[in-house]
Amino acid sequence: MEAIVDSHKQPIKISLQKSRNYNWEISASGSNVDEILAVLRDADTKLRNEYGRCNEEA
Repeated sequence: MEAIVDSHKQPIKISLQKSRNYNWEISASGSNVDEILAVLRDADTKLRNEYGRCNEEA
């Protein structure tokens, strides 16, 4: 499943894979690194809350 979300006014792409656990890859773009990092943190937190803390590599 892939979703593109624009709630942060920047393109965000999330790829969600389910095998035994959920795993995801988040891509964000923009011109301000601090804003991009905030978007990545926010998306990761929401995914962990929704699908569990299965992806502990971050």
